[in-house]
Order: sequence, then C-alpha cells, then structure tokens
Amino acid sequence: MTLQDTAVNELRGSSPVNTQAVGTHEHDHIRLCVGLRGATTLRDPHDRGGDAYVSAGTCFMHHVVTENHFHTTPGSGNRIFIFPGDALRSLVAGKPRAGQAASPAAQVLMAHTSMVQRTVSDLGPAATHASRNALIELAEGLVLDHFDDREPTFTPALAQAAKDLADARLADAGLSPATIAAHRHFTDSSHFVRAFKKQYRATPAQFARRPA
Repeated sequence: MTLQDTAVNELRGSSPVNTQAVGTHEHDHIRLCVGLRGATTLRDPHDRGGDAYVSAGTCFMHHVVTENHFHTTPGSGNRIFIFPGDALRSLVAGKPRAGQAASPAAQVLMAHTSMVQRTVSDLGPAATHASRNALIELAEGLVLDHFDDREPTFTPALAQAAKDLADARLADAGLSPATIAAHRHFTDSSHFVRAFKKQYRATPAQFARRPA
C-alpha cells in the first residue's frame, strides 16, 4: 500500500530469508518494522551500534541512511512502514526506538493501517492525503507513547482497535468492559460516560436509543 510518500508492506515467508547488503545508495526515510510472526534480525542498522532483533509482538523504528541486510526465521511475518525522513527524523535519527506491538499506540496504528488497506483503492486525493497524515501522526504517537484521542480523524481507528481486542479475546473469561476501557485509558465507567457525552452530546444510553 502506498499513500503518496508513505508506504506499508507485508513481508511474510514460510522459508528463512537471508539478504546481502545492497550497496551504499543513500536514503533518508524512517522504517518501522512490526513483528507479527517469527523473528527478523536487521543487520547493523544505522545508529544502532549492532544488530536489531524484531520478534513477534515487538516493533523497531529507525532512520534509514543506507540499506542494511536482514535475516528472518522460518514462518516469519512483519508489517513494514516507510515514512519520509522529514516527518519523523527529529524523533528517531541517532536514537532508534524499540517497543511492544501490544502498546495502545501501536494497536491504534495497526488498526488504522488495516482499515486504510481495506479501502485504499476507493480513496480520492483528499482522503489519501488525510490517511497518510494520520499514519504519520500515529507513528509519532508510537515514538512519544501518546496520541491525541480527541482528534476526530482517529475515531474509526480507536473503535477498530477496541473491536480487534475484543475479537481476539472472545474466549477469555477475564474480558470485560472494564478491560477494554483500561486499554483506552478510561479510569471507570463515569469517566467514559463523561468523555462520550462531551464528544456526542448524549450519554451512551441516550445515543443507543436514537432512531437509526
């Protein structure tokens, strides 16, 4: 998937992959690798001072200056984001970031990406530009470990993230509204009701009673 100067690719393989360094061609972009299955080793990425190991459930973001080779385990899978250097260089250059794909910021980024992938062929120029900007904002939130959940642009992604969490844990006896609320940083039901009413000018119960 390509959105102007931003791209998202899925890298999956049943067999291990070993690539070789492809030269000294200079780059200036930010790469985010999210581990889905297996593991990938990035060989000596710029500014790392050694190899970077991305296993399932982890993520790694760094500034790409020259290409580096990588090695994957059998059955590995990754989602690779490529962002323009200008968008995130100040946050990542000289200080590559590693984190957990289960963090709220990472889950929202992944949910938004999946939603855009399903609709990208139908997006016009304005929607494409907005989707590209949202990806970059969410990636920045992943680095800073926060994002602005009051921004209306993110509402569908927030809802999808909560749905994905519920779907993944349908058989989990510990799943409850309180669990999902804690994923979205609501301290209790009253906090959620206040936030909902501020956004929609109605309580959840009032909203549900509205005619379709």
